[in-house]
Amino acid sequence: MFISHTWLTSLTGLTLLGTTTASPAPDKTTLAPRACSTIGPSIIDVLYASTGDNANPGQYFTLARGGNPAYNTIKSALTFEYIPAGATGCMLAVEFPVLDQDEEIATGPSVTAEVWSTAPWTWNNLPTYNNPPQKDQMVGTVNFPTQKTTSVFKTIVASDTCEPVMSFLVEHSGWQQGEGTVHFYNTLGWKVGLEPIGFSLIYNC
Repeated sequence: MFISHTWLTSLTGLTLLGTTTASPAPDKTTLAPRACSTIGPSIIDVLYASTGDNANPGQYFTLARGGNPAYNTIKSALTFEYIPAGATGCMLAVEFPVLDQDEEIATGPSVTAEVWSTAPWTWNNLPTYNNPPQKDQMVGTVNFPTQKTTSVFKTIVASDTCEPVMSFLVEHSGWQQGEGTVHFYNTLGWKVGLEPIGFSLIYNC
């Protein structure tokens, strides 16, 4: 039986067209990037040398360095609780909004602080200046701005494997000889009128 070349070409084209239209469309949900989850500190415990046996839990972040010779008179311990099982890629971040005035959140000349990972703690075992959380390792440093700024600053200080509770200690670096202070209310800024400032934990990006 003779089959014309024209008819065969048309049949081939239809076959290819059918094959193309029958291919499954990609599942767009599998291609979309994952949205990061962000939480603020469950507790910020301010550790005062002047009241070394007392805990001071809240959401204010405070540091101070002074004396002669200089030493850290105030430190801040942070803990993040309720990190869900299976969370991955935990990153400690710090953010500062635009600062309209000099010395709005910090004074110098001591402006550099060390961030240490520590043994986890909760409300049931709050640290104090005389009984601080056990340090693990220094994971980063933060320079707190003492002058007004024109743009938002945000950076990742450290990243690690996620745990149900992750805790940190922040204190002025010991090599600084001058005085320094830091003080602000740590917030993710989700309430009306509040801008994000301070520390947060990001995961599942």
